[in-house]
Amino acid sequence: MKKIILIPLLLMSSLALAAQANHGPYLGGQIGHIDTHTAKFGTDWSAYRLFGGWRFDDSFAVEGGYSHLFNNKNGRLRGYDLVGKAIVPLAHNFDMYIKAGGMYTSQDLKTKQDKSRPLPLIGIGGGFNIVKGLNLEASYSYAWGYSDISDIDFAALGLTYTFNVT
Repeated sequence: MKKIILIPLLLMSSLALAAQANHGPYLGGQIGHIDTHTAKFGTDWSAYRLFGGWRFDDSFAVEGGYSHLFNNKNGRLRGYDLVGKAIVPLAHNFDMYIKAGGMYTSQDLKTKQDKSRPLPLIGIGGGFNIVKGLNLEASYSYAWGYSDISDIDFAALGLTYTFNVT
């Protein structure tokens, strides 16, 4: 019984040691596609997100960002988010993460029906360390709409640069 438990623990620890983790402060940007699930604004838009955070160790980071989700004839939708990220190093230079937190959304509408509201946010993603400090990542985030603010899907590709890499 002890061997069955010990083997997966040894495998996980060796993968964690093999991963080239970037610790410390980081900045990044993403471009992608959103779906607001409502015909009122249109459902398909290009979007971007700028973010910064701190990766404390191989498995945890805190991140905050600004998302410009769309701007059209009906108005614009922006979001400010704060999330915690649980990171799992999978191989030398590759990791996956899940994130959870909140997004404060702001809908500025041409009809003067501006709405702002915090929404719960979850996401999943993966990153590949191209060179020391520079990661290429893909992610998917989902914010649950509430009342008159619709759900938001955001799929993106981006780059992250970590400063003071150890």
